[in-house]
Amino acid sequence: MSELNEDAVRELGLYSYRILYEIKPDDLVEMLAVIHKRRHVEPEDIPRKQ
Repeated sequence: MSELNEDAVRELGLYSYRILYEIKPDDLVEMLAVIHKRRHVEPEDIPRKQ
């Protein structure tokens, strides 16, 4: 995802939506957000656990 500029964060386009997810250690996948493609998103809008 270009907004976060991190290799572990990926994006999948499905119809009019963007599905954002992060690849974690041990091959775990964490869903970050499902947003409409027309919505402008800032990095701080995406909830992430530290």
